[in-house]
Amino acid sequence: MITATMKHVMYTDESKKYLKKKISEGKKYQQAIRSIGRHLVRVIWKMIQNNRDYEIR
Repeated sequence: MITATMKHVMYTDESKKYLKKKISEGKKYQQAIRSIGRHLVRVIWKMIQNNRDYEIR
């Protein structure tokens, strides 16, 4: 999941902004990546529950 999260950050502007925000809040890089990973797991779980595709808003 960590590798997938790092790749997601490389290609998604929203995740890049979230990473910068978390680092500016004082988190280390790995802590920020874990935070994004937890967020993505929640998004994936909601997609499964609601039978929806992933959309970048």
